[in-house]
Amino acid sequence: AATCGDFWRMIFQFHVNIIVMLCMPVEKEKEKCFVYYPSPTEVAMYDDIAIYCRKEEEFSNYIVRTIVADKGGVRLEVKQFHFIGWPDFGVPESPDVMVNFVDAVQQVSRCEEHYMAVHCSAGVGRTGTFIAVDALMRLVRQKWNCKFNIFDIVHKMRQQRCKMVQTEGQYKYIYECMKYALENHRSTFVKVRMFLYRRSKKGRTSGGSDSKELLQMEDMSCPQTPLAT
Repeated sequence: AATCGDFWRMIFQFHVNIIVMLCMPVEKEKEKCFVYYPSPTEVAMYDDIAIYCRKEEEFSNYIVRTIVADKGGVRLEVKQFHFIGWPDFGVPESPDVMVNFVDAVQQVSRCEEHYMAVHCSAGVGRTGTFIAVDALMRLVRQKWNCKFNIFDIVHKMRQQRCKMVQTEGQYKYIYECMKYALENHRSTFVKVRMFLYRRSKKGRTSGGSDSKELLQMEDMSCPQTPLAT
């Protein structure tokens, strides 16, 4: 609770329009996240910032809240996408629920000027998994017949924040989400080649660079219909 004012000042400072929440306030009888937003009938004050919830919409796997933050008469409207049912250190029940959730978020965050704040409890496992799927879906939406490397995406995230994508199950889930998105979801691209790399247990090659073992390559054909309507 002591840092809620800092959190909302950050939202104002960077003009964040979207908050993605990937945890429940309480999980397995342990507090995971302080409820930094009020119910639709209440107003919360954090330092000099007033927060109220204008609207709350419930869907099968997530809740969308329209939150208004008022700081000295300056108002900022924020959409909060709250995914429910994602266990800590685990993954959602199936890839389609995450792909549909990411697509719903991207419907609102089309503009590159929109900043997004993503959090779970520790900010690494579920957060890293969501960011990876979101980034990959944006990539394949923007580029036709592109190639992407999930290993490199996760590696780059871990260079900026350690332990991003915390478990092997979460890493595999990213592949499952992208496979589902490419095979079943509405898409604007025709074919994407997906590569899975991992570091070889043999260590470094004679040339001194890390050796990599190609585990899987799939050509995926997708229907030529828009990803977003």
